[in-house]
Amino acid sequence: MLGFICALIPTLLFSQSLVLNEILASNQSGLRDEDGDTPDWIEIYNPTPSAIDLNGFALSDDIEDPNKWRFETGQIAAGGHTIIFASDKDRQGENIFWDLIISEGEDWSYFVGSSNPPTNWKSSDFDASSWSMGPSGFGYGDDDDNTVIPATLSVFLRKSVTIENFAEIEGLLFHIDYDDGYIAFINGIEFSRANLGLPGTPANNTTTADNYTEPALAQGFDLPFHLIPQDILTEGENILAIQVHNHSTTSSDLTAIPFLSIGRSDPPTTALPDYLLVPESSLLHTNFKVSSSGELLTLTSPNGILVDSLRTPELPSNISWGRQPDAGTDLLYFTPPTPGAMNTGGSTTLPELPELTPAPGFYSGGIVLNMGTVPPGRIYKYTRDGATPDLSSPEYTSPFPITETTVVRVMTSNPDGSNTTQSSYSYFINEDPYLPVMSLIFEPGAFFDNDSGLYVMGDNASQSFPHFGANFWEDWERQVHIEYFEDGDDLSYAGNAGAKIFGGWSRGNPQRSISLFARGRYGTGKFQYPFFSDLNIDSFEAMVLRNSGNDWNMSGYRDGFMTGLVDEVDLEKQAFQPVEVYFNGEYWGIYNLREKVNEHFLASHHDIDSDDVDLLGFDGSEVINGENTHYLDLLNYVNNNALNSEADFEYVQDRVDIRNFIDYQLSQIYYDNQDWPGNNIKFWRPRQPGGKWRWILYDTDFGFSTWSQNNYMRNTLEFATDPAGPGWPNPPWSTLLLRKFLTNPQFKQDFILTACDLLNQPFRPDVVDAALNGVQQGLMLSLPTHFQRWGHNDFVHWTSEGLIMDDFAQNRPAYMRNHFRNKFNLGADSQFEISIYPPHAGKVKVHSIMPDSYPWTGTYFSDVPLDIRAIALSGFQFSHWEGIGGDDPDLSISLLNSVSLTAVFEPVSPDDGALVINEINYHSDSGNDCADWIELYNGTQMEIDLSSWFISDGADDNQFVLPELILPSDGYLIASVDSLAFRAVHGNNIPLIGDIDFNFSNGGELIRLFNSDNILVDSVRYDDGSPWPTEPDGDGPTLELTHPSLDNGLSESWAASDNLGTPGARNSRYANPASMSQHHVPQSFHVGMAFPNPFNARVSIPFTAAPNRPIRIDIFDVRGRTVKSETLDPMLNALALYQWDGTTSSGTDCGSGMYIVRVSQDNVSASTKIALLR
Repeated sequence: MLGFICALIPTLLFSQSLVLNEILASNQSGLRDEDGDTPDWIEIYNPTPSAIDLNGFALSDDIEDPNKWRFETGQIAAGGHTIIFASDKDRQGENIFWDLIISEGEDWSYFVGSSNPPTNWKSSDFDASSWSMGPSGFGYGDDDDNTVIPATLSVFLRKSVTIENFAEIEGLLFHIDYDDGYIAFINGIEFSRANLGLPGTPANNTTTADNYTEPALAQGFDLPFHLIPQDILTEGENILAIQVHNHSTTSSDLTAIPFLSIGRSDPPTTALPDYLLVPESSLLHTNFKVSSSGELLTLTSPNGILVDSLRTPELPSNISWGRQPDAGTDLLYFTPPTPGAMNTGGSTTLPELPELTPAPGFYSGGIVLNMGTVPPGRIYKYTRDGATPDLSSPEYTSPFPITETTVVRVMTSNPDGSNTTQSSYSYFINEDPYLPVMSLIFEPGAFFDNDSGLYVMGDNASQSFPHFGANFWEDWERQVHIEYFEDGDDLSYAGNAGAKIFGGWSRGNPQRSISLFARGRYGTGKFQYPFFSDLNIDSFEAMVLRNSGNDWNMSGYRDGFMTGLVDEVDLEKQAFQPVEVYFNGEYWGIYNLREKVNEHFLASHHDIDSDDVDLLGFDGSEVINGENTHYLDLLNYVNNNALNSEADFEYVQDRVDIRNFIDYQLSQIYYDNQDWPGNNIKFWRPRQPGGKWRWILYDTDFGFSTWSQNNYMRNTLEFATDPAGPGWPNPPWSTLLLRKFLTNPQFKQDFILTACDLLNQPFRPDVVDAALNGVQQGLMLSLPTHFQRWGHNDFVHWTSEGLIMDDFAQNRPAYMRNHFRNKFNLGADSQFEISIYPPHAGKVKVHSIMPDSYPWTGTYFSDVPLDIRAIALSGFQFSHWEGIGGDDPDLSISLLNSVSLTAVFEPVSPDDGALVINEINYHSDSGNDCADWIELYNGTQMEIDLSSWFISDGADDNQFVLPELILPSDGYLIASVDSLAFRAVHGNNIPLIGDIDFNFSNGGELIRLFNSDNILVDSVRYDDGSPWPTEPDGDGPTLELTHPSLDNGLSESWAASDNLGTPGARNSRYANPASMSQHHVPQSFHVGMAFPNPFNARVSIPFTAAPNRPIRIDIFDVRGRTVKSETLDPMLNALALYQWDGTTSSGTDCGSGMYIVRVSQDNVSASTKIALLR
């Protein structure tokens, strides 16, 4: 068929109606779609004299499926171009592009609200000639105003908007940055309001806004859009009218910055800036992307006839491939691309990148930089100060020396400057970093130009801190090139990004925070690198280089250290990595590299689509992403209902993640964060059935004795529950939820016990002290250069700040306990101690926490009952409690006196089973590809807490950490590489976690399961060849363990499943093994869990066997070869312990690896796997 198409193309090109005219496979900085992304795109051109209906035409990148994506709407004008985004988003639309028609700085008529304006001020018949005129924004007090007005409660704005060709308009969008509330009208009809009463109610000049609201843009937030109903618009003149109100007469500032955008089918004249959000809708998107490595694309008519085809070569970023002239036969490269316009300026060759030696990195003494041989007909221009090279820059002719830290930027081009490439490189000479290094390379004026540089004061800065009006208070974004050197030597990551100044008042510091954004127009939509070693994420859409906020010139690490204390608590928080930063080769000091809190941050941490995230701020009126209806309903219920009964509180529990809320509140209370709860508050929910609100921990640097050495005494509990706090930092709305929730007795008890839990473990003074010392040690060697760069601080001051923080850690728990005691009228402290017997047999959950070692001691209140739960590890079951009696694993105990308990566990019998890898799908058949997955089965009589267990393959770096979950007795759990693919084949009713970020080999693989203590629980090394079943290798069946009691390390224990396997249910090939016959099973025969495992010097294997009969031990390597065999004394007790020192029968040392220990008696045997590490 391909030959037929290729033969047909030449004749078709001259007779067809439409042509594939231009294709871009890697859109770096060009056309954006409605999501703000820059996807691949395809341009279709209509060379005929008539418009053509696109309905029924099809595009494809698959010769076997020419109708892969069909047009369902649209037409293309005579001589017109249509752009289709090849984004894989699969959307039909109307090609709406948003064009900004009213931006900041445009003139408006305005009236300061010293009195009410005339009642018809919003209509077209009102004469506003007596009103003042000025450019937006309007306001006072916060230096974001182009027109400064007197202090007032209100201001009224109006502007005429002419709309022509009304029928061609696809929509209008309204955005506004405001402080504190507003109402907006078109032609006298209200279409939008916020924080200013109920819709439809009038507001006069003295009406106050409902709450305080700070401007979004100054804080780095995007502005949500408001769709203007088209039925209130008219052809010709329309009046846009807005009134903006303050919260009180004493308010220190007011802001009004409106924007208006119009939707059309043509690419925009003035594209919207990134901070103006737009609807998810309307543009044409195929269900495939264009491969940058080259592929054949086809255009097919509604009746199935091939209209045109175009094969693209390998295409670099931002270079397109197309016809010149339009609809012509010559195919050329276009730099820049020409979407929606005539193709001109094409080239037959691609621009090349130079090969620089040596590579970017760190060198002593100096280097000689060689750019290689310049190709004929090309020139290399370069700069050494970050400036973008052009034809006036120095030309490279021969290698040159570099003797000091330098950034080199290189442009390759034709002699006339066409067909260019740009590349950037960092060379560090005689630098000795002790932290990872991030180099930012940029046009110097982008940061430091007095008029347009985003980093400097500019001409309008206030002299008082934090210098409102300065350039760095603008929401400007500039392109930078990033190079990251993780180990201070080799280049780890390089790519382009957008940079903005980040933060609130800390912008006023000389070392300012910077947000970094991966955007398609800069070359990549994600930063693909694991920047944070303690985070199992290697893809980021945004990051922040933070100057430590209000902690700058103090410790420099406060927020990262504080949020790191709750790494084991279920809270969303930003990862933390101190780095040394260079600007265009100049040392710029230590920054804290952090994740940026937005919907993409949440999506990456929770494996959901960012479009399915509702992310809110402040009291819920700030919609950062998604919608706030669900939260406003919650607030309405809380405000209008008593919550003291279980039935009343059930509504809240269904909508709020109570554990997360309690942990969040208590963490902030412990920190004594004084810029909270009325500020630095964000919360979110997954927009799906059952999605609950969760709170995000960030910007905590007003805590841990930032402002006073004795802040550990401060009663933050009272502060966080104050019903009548000031507008900042704890207004009534910010304490409402905690105050109301505490009226529920069960919530209050949970809140009190969790406070004790946190003070007993993550906030225990020795734990905090160790974390503090760890952060300080990591920074110590880099500080002298940082101090010298900024001319502030010294080791004495820095060390003193650390001592203040340590003093807080030592004293805070006692004061916090007393605050709780006084508020809730609680009793004295009681000590609770818990131990485990035998060691490593199980754990005990103490209310909300799982101690990390035993014996464990905590302090609780004597009159608050403490709930505990015994949880057996694999191979054991709970037996009883020593110290209080009873065999119920769940206890609620009184602590009127100090209590000491021991949880006693016992090995499970063969009938009790174990937790095993029970089924494996490593190679689906092509017609039912559900991706790789494994099934875990709990064959014990106890539920097992799998929280923080992990699955790994043969590579130790590949680890999939299990979320917080309990696997019940006789329960199944699927761990999948692709949850969507699994559910598409097997449905939605099977317990499932994912996605595992590594695959299982089609040619055989080691799969391992570790518990949260890094102890190996089970492992299977399967193969795709005999003696293992071969049908699971791509034919459809899975590998099934025929009985959970069998040694799953042996091929004979496995069989090929019927059909596509039995995930979440008993295996189809389930059978009781003959060796399990009751006539041959010694009473109470069992092999327990080996410990320690892995081991180095000696491993112990506990087992239970019948007394007075011989016991045989056989040890095999993973290939089944016998390493050691011996027969034990038949006079051993029924409960015995076998120890192996890692040697063979001949006494030689075994090498590192996996071994199987089999214990046999009579006709039954059981095995356990152990790992030897030399």
